[in-house]
Amino acid sequence: MATANLSRKSGVIVGDDVHKLFKYAQEKKFAIPAINVTSSSTVVASLEAARDKKAPIILQMSQGGAAYFAGKGVANDKQQASIAGAVAGAHYIRSVAPSYEIPVILHTDHCAKKLLPWLDGMMDADEAYYKEHGEPLFSSHMIDLSEEEVDFNIQTTAKYLKRAQPMKQEIGITGGEEDGVNNEEVDNNALYTQPEDIYNIHKTLSAISPYFSIAAGFGNVHGVYKPGNVKLHPELLGKHQAYVKEQTGSKDEKPAFLVFHGGSGSSKAEYTEAISHGVVKVNLDTDLQYAYLTGIRDYVLKKKDYIMSQVGNPEGEDKPNKKYFDPRVWVREGEKTMSARVQEVWAYQTSIRFGMAAPGGGPATTLTGVNCNEAQGADKLLCLIQDPYSGTFHADAFWASLGTSVLLMILLTLAFSLMRPRNTIVYAPKVKYADEKHSPPKLGKGLFEWVGPVSRAKEGMLVEKTGLDAAIFLRFTRMLRNIFLTLGTIGILVLLPANVIGSNRAAIKQFLKGGQSLFVTMTPQYPDPKKSGSLWVHVVCVWVIDLVVAFFLWRNYGAVVRLRRQYFDSPEYLQSLHSRTLMVTDIPPADRTDEGILRLADQVEHTAALPRASIGRNVKELPDMIEEHNQAVRELESVLAKYLKNPDNLPTKRPTMRASKKYRANNGAHDVDAIDYLTGRIRELEIEITHVRESVDKRNAMPFGFASYERIEDAHTVAFAARKKHPQGTTIRLAPRPNDLIWKNLPLSKKQRSWRRFWNNFWVAILTVLWIAPNALIAIFLSNLSNLAAIWPGFRDNFQRNHRTWAAVQGIASPALTSLIYLILPIIFRRMSIRGGDTTKTSRERHVATKLYAFFVFNNLIIFSIFSVVYGFVAAVVKNRQTEDAWHAVLSGQFFEKLLGGLSQTSYFWVIWLLQRQLGAAADLAQMINLVWVWFCRTFMAPTPRQEIEWTAPPPFDYAVYYNYFLFYATVALCFSTLQPLVLPITALYFAVDYWLKKYLLLYVLITKTESGGQHWRFLFNRLIFAVCLSNIVMGLVIRGASGGWFKVFFMIPPAFLVLGVKYYCSKRFDGQLKYYTKATLKDPENLVEPGKKVRKNDRVQSRFGHPALYKPLMTPMVHAKARHVLSEIYRGRLDNSDTVSTTGYSDIAMDPMSQSHPGKTARFAPPAPKEMFEVVPETRLDFEHFMNRAEFADALGGNGELYGRPDDLISERSSTPRSFLGRHGSGSGNSSRASSPGARSDRSVSAHRRVGSGSPVASPRQNVHPVYRDDAAAQHGDIGQRERGRSMYNMSNESESRLLNGAQPLGHAAPDEDVGREAYGVDRWRTSGSGYVGLPARDAEEGITGYDYYRARR
Repeated sequence: MATANLSRKSGVIVGDDVHKLFKYAQEKKFAIPAINVTSSSTVVASLEAARDKKAPIILQMSQGGAAYFAGKGVANDKQQASIAGAVAGAHYIRSVAPSYEIPVILHTDHCAKKLLPWLDGMMDADEAYYKEHGEPLFSSHMIDLSEEEVDFNIQTTAKYLKRAQPMKQEIGITGGEEDGVNNEEVDNNALYTQPEDIYNIHKTLSAISPYFSIAAGFGNVHGVYKPGNVKLHPELLGKHQAYVKEQTGSKDEKPAFLVFHGGSGSSKAEYTEAISHGVVKVNLDTDLQYAYLTGIRDYVLKKKDYIMSQVGNPEGEDKPNKKYFDPRVWVREGEKTMSARVQEVWAYQTSIRFGMAAPGGGPATTLTGVNCNEAQGADKLLCLIQDPYSGTFHADAFWASLGTSVLLMILLTLAFSLMRPRNTIVYAPKVKYADEKHSPPKLGKGLFEWVGPVSRAKEGMLVEKTGLDAAIFLRFTRMLRNIFLTLGTIGILVLLPANVIGSNRAAIKQFLKGGQSLFVTMTPQYPDPKKSGSLWVHVVCVWVIDLVVAFFLWRNYGAVVRLRRQYFDSPEYLQSLHSRTLMVTDIPPADRTDEGILRLADQVEHTAALPRASIGRNVKELPDMIEEHNQAVRELESVLAKYLKNPDNLPTKRPTMRASKKYRANNGAHDVDAIDYLTGRIRELEIEITHVRESVDKRNAMPFGFASYERIEDAHTVAFAARKKHPQGTTIRLAPRPNDLIWKNLPLSKKQRSWRRFWNNFWVAILTVLWIAPNALIAIFLSNLSNLAAIWPGFRDNFQRNHRTWAAVQGIASPALTSLIYLILPIIFRRMSIRGGDTTKTSRERHVATKLYAFFVFNNLIIFSIFSVVYGFVAAVVKNRQTEDAWHAVLSGQFFEKLLGGLSQTSYFWVIWLLQRQLGAAADLAQMINLVWVWFCRTFMAPTPRQEIEWTAPPPFDYAVYYNYFLFYATVALCFSTLQPLVLPITALYFAVDYWLKKYLLLYVLITKTESGGQHWRFLFNRLIFAVCLSNIVMGLVIRGASGGWFKVFFMIPPAFLVLGVKYYCSKRFDGQLKYYTKATLKDPENLVEPGKKVRKNDRVQSRFGHPALYKPLMTPMVHAKARHVLSEIYRGRLDNSDTVSTTGYSDIAMDPMSQSHPGKTARFAPPAPKEMFEVVPETRLDFEHFMNRAEFADALGGNGELYGRPDDLISERSSTPRSFLGRHGSGSGNSSRASSPGARSDRSVSAHRRVGSGSPVASPRQNVHPVYRDDAAAQHGDIGQRERGRSMYNMSNESESRLLNGAQPLGHAAPDEDVGREAYGVDRWRTSGSGYVGLPARDAEEGITGYDYYRARR
């Protein structure tokens, strides 16, 4: 970049900066236009052109132009007008030039011998200004003594050069006429300066100072001439440079700075050749004077009818003309045409771009060509899109963000340490509620006594106390901490010095002078062409970064596999039901039976033991009804809480509400009594739910089901074999925990799920695209408030008066607003994922995290960082296309250079944003949001008992949100690691702090709502691989933008393939161990059955993997105990509900209502207990401790119950591997919350059943036993036909359509179970609701019917 070496990027530059800019122009072979200015108007026109081209400019005043600046009416006999005008013009230019954000050289032109008093007066002003400001007023002066002898010329110039630096010296002679220097009659041979003269000048002046330039004549003239009439010989300049180099022994190919005077009438080829020989300055005057005129001329001709008088024009005789003859209007037209002509001259005299564009920006015109300096409204916004980071107070924002983040983090941590001992419900609820095994270590009451137990908690303890998901989350956090601690060390010790050294020393001085931000020196934004070797440091660091990340991923993959294997071997897993259960989905209609599930599993892999199968029931509209019921209960509780807030002083008016549209026909459109309406709706819904529950059976079964094995090995072997097998189009995989299922999506077909996923992804894409606009506005305005000031005049004044205050606001506002908005995104994506067909909550959370990560990376990282770059590049190409062909227009757009600048500037924002993440981590620890919200609700609202109970429960940890955050932080840090190495230690600091804070929260506060057993790891691993590959692309573009060449870019490709190779290796090496308990194929399954071992018979697949809508108790409205005495007054119905059917739950056998007061008993055989309409909760029991056993609280707040020692998936002697409800088993627990699923009974139990009064048996034992439970050994005693019937498991096409009453009990009688002393049911009991199945005894026979031979015999 042209300004990379300059200590001052905008405004008037002097001394070293002028010298360096000239040197850069020589190296890049371009010349800087020197524009003669005569007024503030021509100054503005020239500065606008330079700003729009993002290039440096020379503004110079001649003696006559300076006098005009002071006013033609001022006497100038002693050059007083020229001196005053030049000084006034210099001060004016110094005042306005910084606003145009380009470097300006302030110069005076052509001071002949007779004009030396003018030069003396300006030098006096220089010296006075230097004493006050440390630099001269003017950047340079030119002495033109070409009419004098050469010796006089050199000596006089040397005298002035000793007085002031820098000083330009012009020698030689030119034709034409300018300001009294008239050489039109001079012989043409005198227009060519000789090499010896150039050498003499260089030798004399270089001994004094390096700050001089030489205007060597090579046939150039002043004035306008027809091309071809001027005979230029720019090749002479090359000979001059060669001669000086030879005489001085200089190593520089172009030791002299040359000036091109009188370029009028010259061709582009002559310009190009002259510039190639070291010309760094080209004077422009005559052509621009005419350009200035054309704008005014055209305006006058176009508006002549509007400027002939003050009033009256073609629009009306009384129409005023002030807006047409106002000088600001027609003078402005001259400025526009002059500015446009200056830009054309730039493109004409050099074939390269100056590289002065502000990072992320392009030319200062919109796609439609509107000049950004004049743009208003939408055009102004488009200009800001091209250059959103033009502000220069990033350092203030950084320190403000750092200070506020660190200070608030310390304050929040101290507040937590102070409040923790006094509020254990908020800061350590798991100590109170967890059972002994899962309870975290006890904490003392001291201020920092929480630090020790947290630091001593190792991973083994974390797995036991918090679960595998939480332990892997903390391992992932610790891995990121270690990665960025390593990379942060590399960034500070290697990358940061490489960027500083590769940029320029002047950039460091620039910061010390306060001219620009500290961050400029830390990025490769302004590379020094002489130090391009420093870019190899970036290339090597890319390799190192990829290797470091790959190493930690590989190492932690192995550690996670070890944790998973330990989890597989843990008692919790070995005794769980889901560990040995398969879930089968997409079952075709012909196989939607228990037997059908067994058939499908057998097609995948033969197993020794017979699994217990359960086909999904059609629960109809039951889930929606229960949801509506629960919502009505919550509404009623809210109404009662508000109405009964002060029960001794009830409001005179009872609460009312508008009935929902669904029930408005019965209640009218007017408001109804809220209490009566809601209690009525609750009772109606309970009756409807009862009716639907009683009518549910296995007809019209659902396309999903479950199969549970005796051995975990069998289930996992079948699941592993089913990965690529889909018998009958089904999908067979390991079943999740029962509480992990999303039941409403299980019946969906593959086509329905695919279609829902398509629409889900479509709406996510739409949301992502729609967010581009507000995201761009945040990037443009909140990330750089100077842009907001540019389009909002009312804000501009305040912004300029309180610059540092708004700098602090800038550092906080954008990240804070962005974080606030993203709080609602997980809610949106979670609901979309449910509608997208996810069958488990684990997969839903994984998809939510995936979509959040994609959204963040696309919008926050890619769009936010390069949107302005892309727009600026397109605008540049569109504009360049007017003068160049398409390919050269694209090349001239300098996409890679713009991208480098844009990303470098954006890195400031990410440094600040990552710093503020510390504040979020501390806020999580302090639970500030929960505390404030609960305090607000209790103080200003009327919370229900249920709400107060829920507030005391341990809150669930949102894995999807935090995994997305952590992955996104890591991606940002990796992508900007070489651009802004500070992001690496800042990210390491965040993960180091948050690891400890999250460790405390997961140990003492937060619970895992749905434990997946560590199944999130592969998602995390894959996203980090993607982040590394994306960072490699970004780093490659950075190298290319810094002129590193394509070779360096290509050298960065292999590391990405190395990382992908690590992914492939880990996938092949670890994935099977990560997912399956065993992958072994059962070669001889018969031999796997242990001799003499009895198979579990009391399994309950149907109850454990049955739809919760079938048996979960309904909610009862809760009221505060203080309002007990007024319930009878406000409720017009009966306070007990004993006349209605109990709705506390239903058995999974024949849909009998369950007893509320006698767990495990149906209401039919339990003592009647009236159900109260309301549950009165005393103030002393408003605690989760008293309600955590209830399903209505445990489902939302208690995880799967494992934390409290009551996992609902645990197999025990009381409740073991579930089985189908084809028959009723005899060993179910009497204390169970619902009756055991039916199973096969013993033959002798059946033989004991007799018809009342007849004494005859109902049927033979073999006829009463369902085929799947028949004893193979018993069948061998009969004939062949009987044996075949006994062994033919699959003879019936659908067991739900035939032999429904096999082994039926005599009508109207229930005989006792002689074997176990338990009630047996008659067929009248089973047929009360119109359908059902008979419990068939087969206890003794069952031991021999589950073998491999029997099950698969004669299929």
